[in-house]
Amino acid sequence: MTEDFMKRSLSIWLTRTFEDLGPPSNLYNLADGEFLNKAMSSISPSRFTMLRVHKDVGDESKARIDNLNFLLKSLIVFYEEVMNSMLVTRLPDIRLLGQQPQSFASTGVLEALITLMLGVAFQCENKTMYIEEVQQLPEDIQKELMTTIQELTETNRIVVSTYIDTDGMEKSEVGELCNELLGSLQSVVLERNELHEKYIRATQERDDYLDAQAARSGRRSTVSSLNDCSFNDTRSEASSRPTTPGYSTEISELRNKLLQYEEEIETKTVQINRLREENYSSAEQIVRLKNECRTLYDDAQSARIYRDEIDALRSKAEKLDKYEADIAKYRDKLEDMEYLKNRVKELKSHNDQLAEMNELLKGELRSSEQISKAMIAEEEKNIKLRTMLEEVGSQKEFSEKVIHDLNNKKNQIELELRHRLTEILFKVYFIIIEDFVLN
Repeated sequence: MTEDFMKRSLSIWLTRTFEDLGPPSNLYNLADGEFLNKAMSSISPSRFTMLRVHKDVGDESKARIDNLNFLLKSLIVFYEEVMNSMLVTRLPDIRLLGQQPQSFASTGVLEALITLMLGVAFQCENKTMYIEEVQQLPEDIQKELMTTIQELTETNRIVVSTYIDTDGMEKSEVGELCNELLGSLQSVVLERNELHEKYIRATQERDDYLDAQAARSGRRSTVSSLNDCSFNDTRSEASSRPTTPGYSTEISELRNKLLQYEEEIETKTVQINRLREENYSSAEQIVRLKNECRTLYDDAQSARIYRDEIDALRSKAEKLDKYEADIAKYRDKLEDMEYLKNRVKELKSHNDQLAEMNELLKGELRSSEQISKAMIAEEEKNIKLRTMLEEVGSQKEFSEKVIHDLNNKKNQIELELRHRLTEILFKVYFIIIEDFVLN
């Protein structure tokens, strides 16, 4: 059970965040209250001190209860004075945790205390540091801690703020808030009824105990007187008659029984005194709780009256704010009208200047249109000349090709003529030689 509790998200946050304080490794040492008070003094040194905290508690349940009670009172004061909130949930049973620190019910009490400490850590001056510490934990632990923090801050089941601003809230949100507050008030009423029943039961048990104690004291006085009388009678009879072995053994047995009865009566009286002290302490606690319930009821009534007055004043303040806003709007509109008048004058003069410039630009535009028309005509002429030039160039290329072909043919014809002339010359030469030889 102890190991399971130390593996929960709240325990892991507590031990890792305040690791430099030497956190305990088990539930028994964590429940003594010393480390929890150290952690709270580290969170807010101005609000939590270690002056009234017992150290090295060990097995002393009273010192453990004192430490836990001091921690709980400090947490309640912090929530009321610093956070302007009040705890509406059932307060942790400090006595149970102090007397039985390793029981299953004590784990729930300790978890409730650590939950309240987590809320203080996220609302103190160094809350950014503690938020960064939570962000360094594993994701599953972060999710569990964030759900716990949302339950503390966004719902009214554990903590209720003493001032709730409903101006910017919608009707559905206000209805949910009222339902949560009614649920919290219902839980407070149920707790009050349970405490009233416990008070009646405790007073009835006290009355029964006092009646039984009175009856026992009367019976005890009667028995003691009878025992004294019988003892004196037996002594007188024993002195008057001779002692026999049977009477002596019976007398010794009666004496032993009387001693046993006296011892039982002493133990019973010790138990009765202890129960009486517990009954007185429970009665004082019940009276204190009744006074607290009465003060809470009176505070609730006064808060209701104050709330109605605040609502009326708030409505008046809203009307005043609206009127002031309207006046400010009208002033702004007047300033805007003056500005617009000056602006209209400026725009008129500027418009006249623009009209003059428009006339000048129109004249320039006309001259530029004429120039552009002339340029367009010249461009058309240029296009025609370019086309003609391209045609001439193409004709030139064709004539050059024709001339080149004719030159080639001319060269071929010249070669052929030269070849034929040479042949003719050779033939004439051979004919002349032949004629010369013949002659």
